[in-house]
Amino acid sequence: MGRGASGLSGVMYGDFVASDGAGGYVTRRMQTGTVTAVSAGSITAKSADGHATTFAVTSSTTVSGGGSIGDVQVGDTVTVVGTVSGDTATATAVTAAIPAGN
Repeated sequence: MGRGASGLSGVMYGDFVASDGAGGYVTRRMQTGTVTAVSAGSITAKSADGHATTFAVTSSTTVSGGGSIGDVQVGDTVTVVGTVSGDTATATAVTAAIPAGN
């Protein structure tokens, strides 16, 4: 049986625990879907089943292709991954889907 990230194909959202690289652990949250709101301080994405997650955006948030959060538009399809602390999810990476043919 195959192993690795291919087992995540089709995943829309969820929380998972990962190593923090310093001997501890961090809770991460992932959301794939359509951007419904975006600003310099936050991004919200909604998956096909209607579940939406809002992430705080900081100067440390990276956007695929070397872009900035200002390059992300409502209606874009994205995957957002972030860290969770209490009730707040903070985006660490925003990856935009690239339309076919681009």
